[in-house]
Amino acid sequence: MKPADIAKLYAAAGFPTVDKQLRNNCGRAASPAHELVDLNGDGAPEAIVTDSDPVCYPGANRYFAVVVREGKAWRQLVSGAGSIEQQSTRHRDWTTLTITQRGCARPFGYDGARYSPIGPCQGTATPAATAPVAAKPAQPKPAAAPPSPKAAPVITRPQDLTAADRAAVFKAAGAVQRGGKWVICTDEPNQQGATIDEARDLNGDGLPEAIVNEGGLFCHGNTGNGFALVSKQANGGWKNLLAFSGFANPLKTKGVGGWPDIEIGGPGFCFPIWRWNGRAYELHRTEYEGKPCRPN
Repeated sequence: MKPADIAKLYAAAGFPTVDKQLRNNCGRAASPAHELVDLNGDGAPEAIVTDSDPVCYPGANRYFAVVVREGKAWRQLVSGAGSIEQQSTRHRDWTTLTITQRGCARPFGYDGARYSPIGPCQGTATPAATAPVAAKPAQPKPAAAPPSPKAAPVITRPQDLTAADRAAVFKAAGAVQRGGKWVICTDEPNQQGATIDEARDLNGDGLPEAIVNEGGLFCHGNTGNGFALVSKQANGGWKNLLAFSGFANPLKTKGVGGWPDIEIGGPGFCFPIWRWNGRAYELHRTEYEGKPCRPN
């Protein structure tokens, strides 16, 4: 490519040229690298751009962006602090990407306009190995106790929800059914539908919560995703507790009643943290990688 075309590629990826020098989001001199790859099999390459700067990207130390050429211009499909990896699977005829940010490795797929999340964080911790325990001598079996009432199943993942609960979760999130999909942003021209990406007991009361995600640019802008956090009530219904554009990330810090703080992630390097006050979630602070920050 000609130098002018490469400059346009980097500008679309977030590296404008200032005084003949590429600059990153922090205004620092940058030396990004790019790889031309055909992500959609149309014979024309897209570009994956990466940069390393521990000062500008604390914690992650890395930045990525994916851009597509449209005529003489380049358009950004996704970007952020973290790492990116191509997968062998495809979504809507585009290569699936795994994007790792703040310890969360999440699959991203093309939604018709850009790359957006198509699933929850992947990977689980491996249990620590334990030493074998010596076998104890066999003991006489006690008399069989009368059967106890069957306990309600513990919800630890979306698959554990019943069909009725799944429908109630979507309705509590504000979704309606359109063309066989649950849709929250009904004005989105490239509907991919909402998904339940997490379902588990967040506050230890024995009742599950669920996080519903929906990708799209029309309602959520450059963030490309909106979420709703809903909670099952004692009467069996579900209640919407928090809904915004961005990505919901439950934290280890807690508010009233053991409810986890919720970080709302998205583009940039300073994120709002919402805390449960006993009645509702309210804005509590702003952080990046666990450190206080001031949004621009």
